[in-house]
Amino acid sequence: MSNRRVSTWSGIRNKLENDYLCPALRGHIQYFATSYSKSADHEGRAAIRMDGVEVLRSNYYTYFENVWTKFHHLRSTTLKDCDCAKEAINQAHAFALEQGTFDQKVFYEAFGIFDNQSIEKSLVSENPPDWDLPAGTVQSGLETLLSHLGLVQGGTALLYEMT
Repeated sequence: MSNRRVSTWSGIRNKLENDYLCPALRGHIQYFATSYSKSADHEGRAAIRMDGVEVLRSNYYTYFENVWTKFHHLRSTTLKDCDCAKEAINQAHAFALEQGTFDQKVFYEAFGIFDNQSIEKSLVSENPPDWDLPAGTVQSGLETLLSHLGLVQGGTALLYEMT
């Protein structure tokens, strides 16, 4: 946990891949986030790669497609009242995260939360992007990460192969 402010992507990535990652995962897990400068709104994408393969990825457009689809569904069914608009948008954002979609801003926000709280608290967070950051920071976290990504097949066999 650190109170030191990291304002650049290279600083965030360095902390994630070196300071926070357990030795067995260093060189196997890479984090990627970008904003497209030629895009009118500078939106982008984020991903987590394991041995060069993107195992978790999403972008602004997929994320907000899920947000607005759910928002319009809620507003036409259970949350029709205009006073419920804020609740509908909050539920829609939560739904999009549960679907595994996010954008680079959500990724940066998740890192900020993770960087300023205990690993134990991050592991029990209700915010899905928070789960992926701490999972590789402790030895038992490798199994948590692989399980979360659906990659655990033989218990901890992969853990021992990587160490």
